[in-house]
Parts: sequence; structure tokens; C-alpha cells
Amino acid sequence: MRSVLLLAALLAAALLHAAPDGRQTTTVQGAPPSLAGRWLATAHLTLGQRTRNMVTFWDVARDGDGLVVTERFFELPADDRAAIERADAANAAWTPSPETLAALSREWDRLPDRDVGLQSLRHEIIPADAFDEKLRAEPTAKDALWVVRQRYTFEPGAGTSAQQENLWAGVAAARNGYRVNVRSVTIASGPIPLPLTLVGPGTLYRLDDPPPDTLLQRLLDVFRGCGRTD
Repeated sequence: MRSVLLLAALLAAALLHAAPDGRQTTTVQGAPPSLAGRWLATAHLTLGQRTRNMVTFWDVARDGDGLVVTERFFELPADDRAAIERADAANAAWTPSPETLAALSREWDRLPDRDVGLQSLRHEIIPADAFDEKLRAEPTAKDALWVVRQRYTFEPGAGTSAQQENLWAGVAAARNGYRVNVRSVTIASGPIPLPLTLVGPGTLYRLDDPPPDTLLQRLLDVFRGCGRTD
């Protein structure tokens, strides 16, 4: 019994790490969820009567027993940008077509980069069993399987925002990804840096085949003591 508990403690400790990737870093708390791969992340966010679609890309790689998130700031194809603008004007959610998802997957390595003036970006991956009191009280994270929390800092003069924090809460596995709840807080540049908070539903669309499970992940699933698949 002592050896089993020791192994579990060693595995948990190995997952508490930060992995640098240029201006972006990732910290994983506890056993990481099944997020390795390439993703299109979308959200339909609302503030009062104002709505907008947020669209971005994640490249999540395994790093030993943990994960490293790299947000990719790609320029969407012109047709998709126009469709998102129409959806924003109509206060509607943009949903990518199967053809769009296939094209983004196929062209991933050739999509043009977009300069957003990023200074730094910190990603935190937190499974439900590692939530602290603040996350357990967060409405966006209610009944979530995991959260990815992102904290951005932008170069001065790069745009209208000085800082931003996004919280993506995976609430259910879907056929090709996850359903998520999203909260985005932006602190605008200016003499009075007021925070603007937008919330709404979203989806993570997988753009590649899921990587095979590792022996370590199967052991962690046993130690977590539940049959739920994240």
C-alpha cells in the first residue's frame, strides 16, 4: 500500500511544473486532462446588449507527464472572417462548417500569423479535483471537468487592451472536442483602466486525431478513481 501511495505522490508532483515556450508558459496542476493536440477554440461572448465571437487556436503538446499550451495567433481565411463579422453584426454565434474545420486542419502549418503585440501569456491547466475555493465559486466553472486560465500582457500601443484574462471551462466532451463556458476580462488601455467582462458558451474543435493514451495517463486515471473521461 505504501508503494502505491508513493507512486501516486510522485506522479502528482511530476505534473506540477511550468514549461516555457518563448513568451508563453504553461503550468499544470494535478493530473492533466486529455487536451493534447490542435484545437480551434471559439466563444460567443456577451456584455449587456453587445456580443462578439472570439476565435483562436491552441497547439497543446505533451511535455513529459504534463502539457504545454501554445496559443497560435493565425489569420483566418477571408471567407471565415467575413462570416464572423456577419455573425457579430447579427448578435449570433459563429459555427465553423465541417469544410472549414477540414481546411483549417489541412492548412495548419501554412496559416498566416497575426501580430497581436503579445508581451507574455501564462496558461494554467487545472482539473476539477484541483480547483481552489475561488474556482469552485466561479459560475463559469460550475460542474466543469477542467479549466484553462490564460493571462495576457500586451506591448504598449499594440491595441486597445493592456491586459486580458480568459477562463475556458470544459463542461462536457463532444463528438469532436468539448463544450465550454468562457469568461473573458479585458483591461483597456487609457487613463481609467476599467475591466470589461464578457461571458458566454463556446466550443473546442479538435483539428487533428487524438494522440494515443500513454501508460502514465492510464495509471493516473486509476489513481483518480473515476470512470469519467475528460
